[in-house]
Amino acid sequence: MREGKRILNGRLEALRQDEPQNAEQIRYWENWLAQINSIEDLDALEKRTAELLEEVANSNHGFRRRTLRSSEKSQFILRIDREATSHQPLISESAERLLHKSRFLLPGREMADFEVTLHDGSKWRLQNQRGRVVIIQFSFVGCGPCARTYPELSEVQQKYGDKVSVLTIMQDPPESVAEAIKTHAMSWSVCADGNPSPLVSQWSVVGFPTVYVVAPDGIIIDHDPLSVSYDELVAKLLDR
Repeated sequence: MREGKRILNGRLEALRQDEPQNAEQIRYWENWLAQINSIEDLDALEKRTAELLEEVANSNHGFRRRTLRSSEKSQFILRIDREATSHQPLISESAERLLHKSRFLLPGREMADFEVTLHDGSKWRLQNQRGRVVIIQFSFVGCGPCARTYPELSEVQQKYGDKVSVLTIMQDPPESVAEAIKTHAMSWSVCADGNPSPLVSQWSVVGFPTVYVVAPDGIIIDHDPLSVSYDELVAKLLDR
């Protein structure tokens, strides 16, 4: 909610530069912002949420997230698919991952160091990128919105060279990623993290593409994923 509020305020500020032209969009986003602003005491909610997640993460109950299927008799009657449920993560693991996200993956926080193996077998480590603007994108083969960002990522990498580090983490096996790299001419760092992807789970990624921008000092930068120009954002961060 905090992140959404920051993004919406920025989006509305941009739209109000031409208010008559953008009146309908302004009303739409103002309605969303009003719903967030109507929620009282986010500080208390955030604290209580962290306490509950900590409690669940430290529990040893062994429960897994259940997979539900419609009954053969009626779509309104659900049954637990025990086979599929047995492959779901433990609820305690999911809570631990959400805690990791709230502590290390929110704008304004310093991103925790991590290392991945790239498709060519080399290592990529966040700590080694200090002094550069880092763009981390989560993607998968066949993701149309992800593919539409590839040309811009390529341009940014070529334009700024060693001043920027682009990493795409793909939720796919190596053979599929190798083909995607050829198809889309992905000239930057690409990691084939498998399917299921450990990093997608650890970072609680729920939509694709999910993109993180990290400043040269390691701090995660708040940005609007729907309207950001990575070229402009990188230039701004390098000028700070």
